[in-house]
Amino acid sequence: MLIDGKSIETWDLPSEDEAPLGQFSFAGVVGQPILLWDARAPVLDATKTLTFFAGNVNGYAPPEWVEIIATATIPLSEGEFWSVIDTLGRRTWEKTIDHAAAVLAGRGEMFAQRWEQSAALKALPLADLFRAAGVELQDQLHYIGATLGQGADAYARVLEDPTMFDGAWLADLSAQVLFLGSRALDRLAPRSQHIAVRTSFTDRHTEIIAASVAEAEAYRVSLGFPPGRREPHYRIARTLVECEDGYRERLFLFDGHGIDEGNVARVMAISDSFGGRAIAGPEFSTAAGLGDLFNDEVFEIKRRSTLAIDDYLRRYVSTPEETTQPPAQ
Repeated sequence: MLIDGKSIETWDLPSEDEAPLGQFSFAGVVGQPILLWDARAPVLDATKTLTFFAGNVNGYAPPEWVEIIATATIPLSEGEFWSVIDTLGRRTWEKTIDHAAAVLAGRGEMFAQRWEQSAALKALPLADLFRAAGVELQDQLHYIGATLGQGADAYARVLEDPTMFDGAWLADLSAQVLFLGSRALDRLAPRSQHIAVRTSFTDRHTEIIAASVAEAEAYRVSLGFPPGRREPHYRIARTLVECEDGYRERLFLFDGHGIDEGNVARVMAISDSFGGRAIAGPEFSTAAGLGDLFNDEVFEIKRRSTLAIDDYLRRYVSTPEETTQPPAQ
């Protein structure tokens, strides 16, 4: 079996231009904090701790959420609206969605707001139509986006007869057609901001999501699962810890439900649960969580530095004293 042209036996081994600096095995219980990396940091005293820890230009910074009210904007003409849809080429893939958002961004902020409100007004009758046709709640947004994504003629046919909907139109990002305006505005906004556009469809969107969640919960309960059970929402954090034997760099996985990036005390307490006292951090990974552990990327650290490689490694890289194998759970 080959993965990216390499045999599965050697797929996860370092390439010729990579140098492994240490190994740390990990194991744990689902939903509980899991220690991913714990290694001695090259820090000799407290005055050097921030020098070691600071400077990562790739750390995750939570965006500022900005809501734009577009309900009173004037809808676009049919030609203006569908010309953006046509750039999808009737394919709602990541690449085509991104391309359409880029095209929309090129027409300016007000055009993007008007486009999203126009999409909202076209989505409302589709929502009524698919609900009446018995489309499952979890699929309704995808059906709406997929229909819009096929263009004006397909939209008109489905409005006339919902059986004209073709399941082949569906793709993972079909629902994102509804939010091309928001995606375009995100492109135009500073990276520190995330744009959400309130349209005439926003309340219906919220209603569909809430009903879908309630339906899924009722189904889980019917299978015997306890009420309120949820899957962990994993985050990865990095801290610098003071221990009896010196300073250590620590990476750990934790369930982020109810813990946002502003709740520093709770994240530091999780770090302390593995021993020692966190004195710098937390810094959060741009990686979403558990899935990235198996895609060779857990926590990427980048610094601007003119140091020679050997000097950089001595100053900034921690390595475990030995491979550590936590007890199996």
